[in-house]
Amino acid sequence: MNTDILTEADYSEQFKARYEGWRTLKPAFSSDIEWWDDVKSRIKQFTVEYCVARARRRREEFLSLCSRERNGDSAALHAIQQYLDQKLHGARVRARVQAEEKPTIKFYRDVTKYAIDRRIKAVRDVHGTVQKDPLDIVEVFKTFYEQLYTQADVDEGLHQSLLDNIDKTPSKEKNDGLGSPLTVDELWKAVAKMKGGKAPGSDGIPVEFYKRFMGTVGHDLRPPRTEKQATNYLVKCRLQDSGESPL
Repeated sequence: MNTDILTEADYSEQFKARYEGWRTLKPAFSSDIEWWDDVKSRIKQFTVEYCVARARRRREEFLSLCSRERNGDSAALHAIQQYLDQKLHGARVRARVQAEEKPTIKFYRDVTKYAIDRRIKAVRDVHGTVQKDPLDIVEVFKTFYEQLYTQADVDEGLHQSLLDNIDKTPSKEKNDGLGSPLTVDELWKAVAKMKGGKAPGSDGIPVEFYKRFMGTVGHDLRPPRTEKQATNYLVKCRLQDSGESPL
């Protein structure tokens, strides 16, 4: 997600308006968890649509500025320079290059190379076979995480031995607090401590989003988190179904 859009008033207003509509869909779901998973998908889809429309609008504005500049409008030249500076900044961020580096041919090659280098080109499956096809690579990771989060039988003897060797226990007051439902304030404190550029979950929605809209989604976010605590629920990673490789 392009976190720059989170500060735009237009994005904020549109999101809040849509979110109110999404809240009315709660009765259609069997649990708060299912509803929240659906909302996260809607957030990502809305953000993609917003960014596409935003990019189209900015291209149209740029073409308009170019037309004005050709017609002798000197003020348009400054606006064009600002637009190009913003484009250059975005390319620098994506390529992780130094701010003082000039936009040379090598610079743009580095942008492309960085995008390619981020892709997973091969992975070894459980049988030792190296998989290079994107769909096979996805299947290897899917199988790995399905097995990773599969419940297994517990050795009661080892379990009891572990408990017997714990010499420190929380007080009843603290223990009751640990078992109580999460509060919005606790969620906010946890999110506020997270570093930028990170996503709290496998959905890929960055922490900056939650920091920006905790006042909007916080009260709805608490029930799913509490429900996951009670049911030991783990969200399954969702693979993209658009036909594109998620790698």
